[in-house]
Amino acid sequence: MSEENIFENLFDNSKDELSAYAKPNKQSQLKKQFNKLKHKILYLNMEYEELNEEFQEIRRDFIAKIMIYCQNNKIQSPLESSEEKNIDKKEKKSPSEINDLFRQVAIKTHPDKNKDLSPEEIEERKKLFNEAVKGKDSGNFGKILQAALELNVPIKTVSPSLIKHLRKEIQKMQKNIKQIKNDIMYKWGKSDEKTKQQIFDLLTKNLKPL
Repeated sequence: MSEENIFENLFDNSKDELSAYAKPNKQSQLKKQFNKLKHKILYLNMEYEELNEEFQEIRRDFIAKIMIYCQNNKIQSPLESSEEKNIDKKEKKSPSEINDLFRQVAIKTHPDKNKDLSPEEIEERKKLFNEAVKGKDSGNFGKILQAALELNVPIKTVSPSLIKHLRKEIQKMQKNIKQIKNDIMYKWGKSDEKTKQQIFDLLTKNLKPL
């Protein structure tokens, strides 16, 4: 099964198909694996979102402080020629894969389907829909998957290819989290004032004077 078709029959919007992995015993095993991976993805996504929010605050503080440091010491800023990097890099996903999941989230979050919910629940569903829109626009499958899982969209059949794909998503999230924690700006933000000064000295020691 190609990556484009991994989720083709995942949700209850298509006819049943007989396949090797659809046998009861095999499905039971696959769904147990899926449930473990599902919870891990949701946890890692939450961890990443919180960590990235913290990192963006640290990054803004770092840039402001090092610009002042360079001005006071009359040296070029190490940031002048650098471009902003996107830490959370996402692989492109096929439109059919994204559209299939996005459609299910859109149905679940549509106002006509949520008339009896509390204002808080309605607002939460709006947020999930907005996250799915961001995922669709950027090709970020993780955001769409998270919205679908949090909305408890019923699972029909779990394939071995799906399990493999989810494991790849987990590895990608773990890599993004590790990348933030290893970033010099993040380490600077977590350091005491003396270490922060040493980091600035190290980053600017070979820069030309103004």
